[in-house]
Amino acid sequence: DGWDSAACLDAGAGPVLEGYDVVAYFGLDPLDDGVQGSSEFTSVYQGFEFYFSSKENMEKFESDPEKYVPAWGGFCAYGVAEETWWTAETMSAGVVPDAWRIIDGRLFFFHDIGVAAWFAALLPDAIREGDATWHGWGLEGYNTNCFNTAGKTGGQLIQPDLAVRPERHAPAVAAVGAAEAAAGAVGAEGSG
Repeated sequence: DGWDSAACLDAGAGPVLEGYDVVAYFGLDPLDDGVQGSSEFTSVYQGFEFYFSSKENMEKFESDPEKYVPAWGGFCAYGVAEETWWTAETMSAGVVPDAWRIIDGRLFFFHDIGVAAWFAALLPDAIREGDATWHGWGLEGYNTNCFNTAGKTGGQLIQPDLAVRPERHAPAVAAVGAAEAAAGAVGAEGSG
């Protein structure tokens, strides 16, 4: 705790998203881990260093950086869209570079894979709300310093605070519950 958006958006703190290759995500399957970049392949965009795993990916980025930069600065998409306690000054919703999704050609990151599922259940409204929030805050830059250090599968998965916006979460609760029930039924059928 004690982090704020200025600390998270500090271009001098290190590469964006701990040096993960933002171009590589566009060639991965949705549950694949991100690909660590290297300082050997560095591009500076808007004052921020981006690392890449290859010269080819670096060149793709340099030819069209807006295609590859993370949405909402690389902060947790669920946090930006749904967690109403964040402000432009306090935004520090950390992410795991291995918890990500590409939605409508945009790269989103999440606190963990469980939160990514909650976000998906709130589409498309979550993206509209997140866009409005992010643009309303007027923040610029990219996450260089705010990460969920428990890891993609380590630690406890965060459950969203359903009391914050119950009217928004009712459909998500139903969708996630149905998906969990279906997965349980499939697992039970296969365990015989």
